[in-house]
Amino acid sequence: MKLTALFVVLLVTVSGQTQETKFYRAESAQTDSIPASIHFFCSQGYDQRECLRDVTSLRKALAPYPLQVLGEWSFYLVLAPDWKPLARSHGGPPVSPAFTLLLGHATVIDRSLFSGSADRNIELEKWSGMPVGPAFVDFALTHELGHGICQEKNERLA
Repeated sequence: MKLTALFVVLLVTVSGQTQETKFYRAESAQTDSIPASIHFFCSQGYDQRECLRDVTSLRKALAPYPLQVLGEWSFYLVLAPDWKPLARSHGGPPVSPAFTLLLGHATVIDRSLFSGSADRNIELEKWSGMPVGPAFVDFALTHELGHGICQEKNERLA
């Protein structure tokens, strides 16, 4: 849990942003197969019902993966207006829908992956060559979990 706290501190103090990105834990009574060591957060400003809806979608999408291999791990859902500055500050392409911080034991996800605007969906489709939908969510999560499960830094190998 110390690494998760460190990650949140680092994420909140992102350089180049005039506004801090803060998160709250998304708690819900779930009866799925997601291990208790997997945690979910939404950025502040996220409507609580929308957060729980998107976390539920994320949990369903993650269910087939061997998440127990990750150990303590957190998934952070970020509102669309905060996404691009946050992705840029971590050296990633702002058009990408997610990135993983291995040292932070965390994957950060643009909420647009689950409920994006028409413009953002077009942008994601041009970037990936895939229509936004369940197959694209699976593609993005498989890639990010390739980083986490394999502890792989290389984008091409993940």
